[in-house]
This record gives sequence, C-alpha cells and structure tokens, in this order.
Amino acid sequence: MNVVLTGDNTNITPYIVIMVIAIVVIAGVLIYRKKKQK
Repeated sequence: MNVVLTGDNTNITPYIVIMVIAIVVIAGVLIYRKKKQK
C-alpha cells in the first residue's frame, strides 16, 4: 500500500472519515466518564 503525495486527494478521504469517527468516539468516552463520575 504505497501512498504517493500527488495532486489527487481521493485517497485521503477514508483517513479523514476514520479520523472524524475516532474523534467522536474519544469525545463520547470522555463525556461518558465525566457523567459517570458525578
């Protein structure tokens, strides 16, 4: 799997989607932990 940096950005879309999902999951876990502590 060789990622070559060219003018074509179509290959980066899945990584952006995965990053967004990861951020949402991490934020959800942090919020859940804060709510659970109270």
